[in-house]
Amino acid sequence: MKNAKSDTEKPELKIKDREEIANLNQNLYLTYISDRKYMEAIECSDEAIEILSEIYGERSKRLASKMYQRANSLLILNRKPEAIESIDKAIDLHDNPEADKYKPAGSEDAEKEGKGNTAD
Repeated sequence: MKNAKSDTEKPELKIKDREEIANLNQNLYLTYISDRKYMEAIECSDEAIEILSEIYGERSKRLASKMYQRANSLLILNRKPEAIESIDKAIDLHDNPEADKYKPAGSEDAEKEGKGNTAD
């Protein structure tokens, strides 16, 4: 009998699952913001930032918008020093990103055709 990996053991699927969890945290963030539950929103931002950092690296441009969202919630809670730190990090990531350490399958072909994933 063949010893084949199941789909759930493939690294590509594990990464996609983690990306989906980050996306779910983003959706929860938006829900909490609309309900004015800013502490919960910050927790969702932090979780998304952690997951995306693990997948794409700590200097990925994909993190800039999440850092900005985090800063926005911190400002609303009058936590200005933390908000400023998050905004500074968001600006730095946007202006000085590093290449993502993970590239989804087929993303190189899309980038060549001008259809790459931009995370602005």
